[in-house]
Amino acid sequence: MSSALGTALSALKACTVALNVSANNLANFNTAGFKSKRVILQESRTPGVRAFIEGTTPPFSGSKEQLSNVDMAVELAGMIVTTHTFEANVLSARVADEAERSLIDIIA
Repeated sequence: MSSALGTALSALKACTVALNVSANNLANFNTAGFKSKRVILQESRTPGVRAFIEGTTPPFSGSKEQLSNVDMAVELAGMIVTTHTFEANVLSARVADEAERSLIDIIA
């Protein structure tokens, strides 16, 4: 597998993690005391992308029961960006695959 294909596949996995975390955050939007999570994307040692999940602190509500700290607008905007990133990496994987096939055809 080429470096370009491996990078695209690792980014697809990272985008999947980010979409799952956002979906979980949105599903718990009205859950009192829910602490949202966020995904940090980072370059890995091998060519590619890694996803780290980290928690956030809910806002202080002044009462015993804390509110959820999920911001729906932030989550939805993040999902749009992640979806476009996913689509771009699908295209990158296709191009890398086609390039490898063309190279094999030339060599053969």
